[in-house]
Amino acid sequence: MIITANGKEIELRFKTRLMERFEERFGIKDYMKFWKEAANGPSLKVLEIALVTFSDGAIKDVSAAADFIDEYTAQDGKTVYTLYGEIIQGINDNGFFKGKLTADELKAEMESPILDMTEIVNKALSDVSKEYVVGAGQNVSKQAALQLTNRE
Repeated sequence: MIITANGKEIELRFKTRLMERFEERFGIKDYMKFWKEAANGPSLKVLEIALVTFSDGAIKDVSAAADFIDEYTAQDGKTVYTLYGEIIQGINDNGFFKGKLTADELKAEMESPILDMTEIVNKALSDVSKEYVVGAGQNVSKQAALQLTNRE
């Protein structure tokens, strides 16, 4: 994938070894969720490191990546969000999401809410259950201690 900024072209390569290096750097467990959160930020740090990693040496460091982002966004209609969009499309095209999505499916996925309400509710219920069990266990222990004390 070629990305151009003021006449300067860089080729981004979404290869397994580069994706693995990027994954290790950020501890990624779910690529779609990671990119969605990063793009909605937008996280400039993630974008800079993505450019350094996926340019496979063409961009040497985050300072050069920041300069490239500045040149890219100086173009008419180009923003950090459009750059994220191009990178995410390249990752999708190379099969690093759960399935290759069409352009419309990818757009819909990226625009859908980041928060999964089912996940939030389940986590809250789990936390409440743990507190209840721990609290109940402490009460049982106190009652047992009182019974032992009363027997003496």
